Amino acid sequence: MYYFLSMLAATDLGLSASTLPTMLPIYLLGLGKVAVDLCLAQLFFIHTFSITESSVLLTMAFDRFVTISNPLRYATVFTSPQITGLGLAIVVHSVVLHILTPIMLKKLPYCRSRQLTHSYRLHPDVMKLACVDTASTVPMVSSRSSPH
Repeated sequence: MYYFLSMLAATDLGLSASTLPTMLPIYLLGLGKVAVDLCLAQLFFIHTFSITESSVLLTMAFDRFVTISNPLRYATVFTSPQITGLGLAIVVHSVVLHILTPIMLKKLPYCRSRQLTHSYRLHPDVMKLACVDTASTVPMVSSRSSPH
């Protein structure tokens, strides 16, 4: 349980630290513009730490379930190598799941003002700043059937 609590604390620190580079200029200096690279890095870390936090909470719930349902078998179910493997799987899953988003957004040309509406950026906000029509580059699935 303490391993999972320390992973959750580290994830919360990382999530807070990922919003800090844009919050300080906005609230202390009154600036509202941010570089695209910083925006994409922040986007990656916010999504990665959010998924990591959710995965750690899910693992903690499973840990408590095993503790309550089979207290005598807990030491055989959750060994140190298994906890390490779960932690590594959580981190790899979070990184792999969101590594492509900033890479794909980096390829778009940006020409509009980079004025922030809030202290963090998410991928729909970044896509709105691009000079190209992003709706035509993303395949849309229609619920209506096309006429033949």
